[in-house]
Amino acid sequence: MLFCFRNPVVAHEIGRKIQAVNQRLVDLEKRSCRFGFITQAINSSGHYANKSTNPCSDGNRTTGPAFIQSEIVGDKVEESKKQLIDLLIKKVSTQEGSSGSNNVAVAAAITGAGGIGKTTLARMVFNDATVVEKFDKTVWLSINKEVNEIILLRRAVAAFGGDYGGLAADKALLEHALKQVVRQKKFLLAMDDVWSDKVWNELLRVPLNDGASGSQVLVTTRNDRVARMMKAQHLHRVDKLETQDAWALLKRQVVLNESDEADVDNLKDIGIKIVEKCDGLPLAVKVLGGRLLNTSRTRGAWVDVSNHLTWSMEGMDYDINKAVYLSYEELPSHLKQCFLFCSLFPKDESITRGVISQLWIAEGYIHNKLSSKPPEDLAFEYYKELISRNLLEPVEEYYDQSAFTMHDVVRSFAQYIYNKR
Repeated sequence: MLFCFRNPVVAHEIGRKIQAVNQRLVDLEKRSCRFGFITQAINSSGHYANKSTNPCSDGNRTTGPAFIQSEIVGDKVEESKKQLIDLLIKKVSTQEGSSGSNNVAVAAAITGAGGIGKTTLARMVFNDATVVEKFDKTVWLSINKEVNEIILLRRAVAAFGGDYGGLAADKALLEHALKQVVRQKKFLLAMDDVWSDKVWNELLRVPLNDGASGSQVLVTTRNDRVARMMKAQHLHRVDKLETQDAWALLKRQVVLNESDEADVDNLKDIGIKIVEKCDGLPLAVKVLGGRLLNTSRTRGAWVDVSNHLTWSMEGMDYDINKAVYLSYEELPSHLKQCFLFCSLFPKDESITRGVISQLWIAEGYIHNKLSSKPPEDLAFEYYKELISRNLLEPVEEYYDQSAFTMHDVVRSFAQYIYNKR
């Protein structure tokens, strides 16, 4: 989803409204409906197809299948990828041409904690050329915790290449449209971040069953029970990173050149202690890597991170990831405001750097009495720093990092803090 401010009247009105309000998350999120979103569905070639929609009535999200290679570490990831690819291809081969009442089933479910790398692994499988060539259509749908059935059906129809225009909010008509658009197509559907089996068992399974034999569904979920209720034929639990793999991932975040590598290797003993506190979660390692990238490469600075009081805090809310909390606490106040504001957008939506800069300026977050730089330049610097800290994730389709998303775990943390202010 991309915001657009090409209309100066609309831009002025939005800026005026943002400047006028300083209220809580729910109110601001509702107001974001007025900005005019564009969501993105993924077609079979993995490219984006823009679809106008209204995000605030939308309890679902659509993410692209691209992944950033620096997230991938360890032999286990490649082994898991190969195992899942072989599984899908074997199922396609054995089911093709079969006659039966059930053409589509959940072939595999990837499970694990938030931030452990489920989506990254699913994207690797989804994008693999040997997988793609087996299907007439590949579709990636991301699912929110709160599912809006009408919007999800619309997105599914659009992602499969159909048209839901004129069907309004009629669930039966949308289900029929989905049946029609998948009929006799052999497809791979990836459902990312599923929170309830009902989205499959009670909404998508029946209309998608008109797909051709050999069609497959790949699911990611945090809950093993959800996978079992969806009757997933194979359950793949993502393992936590081994210590050495976590260290390798941390190094990728902080080493920019050969001289950096020598300095960082001298800090390995402290770095190992730091990654051990991340409990094997790649997201936590990446965020701490962003924190360390923005500090001096001295033993004292790294020891400060390793011994930070955050690690010993008890009774923290479920939505609080300690690595994210530590990184947030170390932000200067102006960056904290900008970071929290980014959580007001719907889940996993792509926001351009230009748009977020204008919103920060309108909100009054961009100011530096000691600098003569224009606000736009300062906003660009703030944006780059949040990207470098891995608190905002660049969208890979934009080679210059000019658009971003927020990881679910980071966004949940930011919303929690925003609501507590």
